[in-house]
Amino acid sequence: MTDQRTKKVAQNQAMFREVNERIEDINEALGEMSGEFVVVCECADPLCAEQIALSREAYERTRSNSAQFIIKPGHEAADIEEIIATEAEYVVVEKHEGEPAGMAQKTDPRH
Repeated sequence: MTDQRTKKVAQNQAMFREVNERIEDINEALGEMSGEFVVVCECADPLCAEQIALSREAYERTRSNSAQFIIKPGHEAADIEEIIATEAEYVVVEKHEGEPAGMAQKTDPRH
């Protein structure tokens, strides 16, 4: 993968992760009423806006590692990330060591 593509993928995924962090409070309030916690797919496609329902615990577990992202199955970029967990509605991917993981950590709003 080229450095340019790696940067673009990182920027797109960072944007979706930031969106999910900003709507976390809304999700928490709605979750109390509906029992669901919904996030936007954090894949590299800037046009993807698919929603993913998951538990708050699963979201927090993924957020605890800067190199991990929540995406829809089939949305992974195998050249920079690998699937580390598979659930019914989503997969968790982790960035490969080096530049992909470094960029994920650099753009993590929690770190």
